[in-house]
Amino acid sequence: MATKAVTSSLDTIYSVPATQTEQPDLQQDSLLLDCPNEIIIPILSLLGEKDLASASLSCYRLYCLANDNILWKNLFSRTFPYRASKVTPYPMIAWKPVHQAAYRIESNLIHGICQEKTLPGHDARITSIHRQTPYLFTADCEGTLKVRSRNPDHIYTDVQTISGCHGDSIQFHPETGTLAFPTEDGSLKLLRKPSLQEPFDTVQVLPGDGSKIGQFSMQKDHLFFVNSNHNFDIWSKDLSGNYVNMATIPGILKFARFSNEVAVLRNDNTIAIMQINEDKTVDYAYSPTEATPALERVIHLSLTDEHLFICDLFGMLKIFGKEPDGTLKEIQNMPILTQFPDSITYLHAHEDYLITGSLKGQVRIFRKQPSKEYAEIPCPAVHTDRINQIVMKEGFLCIASTDSKTSLLRKNLAGGFDRIKELQNPDQSATAVAIEDDRFISGYADGQMRIWDFT
Repeated sequence: MATKAVTSSLDTIYSVPATQTEQPDLQQDSLLLDCPNEIIIPILSLLGEKDLASASLSCYRLYCLANDNILWKNLFSRTFPYRASKVTPYPMIAWKPVHQAAYRIESNLIHGICQEKTLPGHDARITSIHRQTPYLFTADCEGTLKVRSRNPDHIYTDVQTISGCHGDSIQFHPETGTLAFPTEDGSLKLLRKPSLQEPFDTVQVLPGDGSKIGQFSMQKDHLFFVNSNHNFDIWSKDLSGNYVNMATIPGILKFARFSNEVAVLRNDNTIAIMQINEDKTVDYAYSPTEATPALERVIHLSLTDEHLFICDLFGMLKIFGKEPDGTLKEIQNMPILTQFPDSITYLHAHEDYLITGSLKGQVRIFRKQPSKEYAEIPCPAVHTDRINQIVMKEGFLCIASTDSKTSLLRKNLAGGFDRIKELQNPDQSATAVAIEDDRFISGYADGQMRIWDFT
């Protein structure tokens, strides 16, 4: 596939001569230039990028004032508040180039202009992509995990290949530097780097019961996993930094974790809320479904700070909202499938949004209302086949499906979503996606990997 170069008119907008000559006759007739700098700079602060560039071309004095560093810092914060919140200021930072870079990226995003870069791929289907600065972890269905490192030019190089990764998820905890993945024998392997120069090395193996791990979650002090025998294992970190088994609860199909709570789905389709105590123990707290009719064949479960979402095989969705006493109470019950036969393949809750994807490519977006209920908003993504993965991060929404298309959406000021681009690979379907600032990483069924770079 051909690479499309990133272009922008900003080089023309912001090109200024190295030197400017004063025009005495013009300055004598200018009321603006008769004013002191203390008055001119506040006036310039009201201008946008193009008007500032034009003003800087008029004379040497305005060129100097229009390139004031504080003026460009304030313009950057005003124009791109979200990007400004991510910049770590330091004493000598030049804000004009920072603003120019952001302006160029925003223009590329609006017009769907990006560079397509190919990464060294795998020999089999990509099952998982995990992005955590400065690493990119990718795994395939044959058990190969690749660790890549990013240099300042945003080019990834392979630094390590690890075998024995079997499962659809990789997790890396940046605070502890721990990499975790399930193995073929049903255990969970934990690795760390002894130093920045050395490769990841095994520090602990958490044994299972020999059955495949279907789901796991790692946090600073706890690790949870459920295997195909429906055993739910809870591990807690001891004083030496190793995990020790706290409990094994039978009859659990799935779980969802948020903060100090864990919601588990029992094999009788009931839900239980587990509480993580200050001493790292985990106890049963209550069941939010005791007073409501149970769904049949629940297949998806998600927990946030204010809501619990459960969805069954037939597309019925129950939403529970948190009460003042901290318990969850049912607030909504609605169908989310409009075609038959169809089923939900992905349910993703992030911030104030709930996004669902189905076997036939239907994508629906729901937004939280002041009443804590969720209302549907338009979704500009159109897919015709199974939704494989949904990822939302920093206002971007990536939807991968088996119809050789990845939809890239972005949240707008009204709280809805606009379609930016369809990242298409005509040969293979996207099986995993990841978001990295203004770059989007896709893995495909044939092991290919691509980066879509809007910078």
